[in-house]
Amino acid sequence: MRRDKELAELMERFVINDGTHETAIPGLHLVRASQVSEPIYSVYEPSLCVVAQGSKVVILGGREL
Repeated sequence: MRRDKELAELMERFVINDGTHETAIPGLHLVRASQVSEPIYSVYEPSLCVVAQGSKVVILGGREL
């Protein structure tokens, strides 16, 4: 089994509904979104984002990453 698919399946066990979900690990949150959203303009603390399934677009200083 591909690792990305395995990760998505593991997350699906713990994150049933859309939204942000805290975990027992301090500072670790799991986020699920089933539909494409409008752009959300935010400023975040430095963080690591792992996309387990689908895709994400981040715009930083006019650059699309």
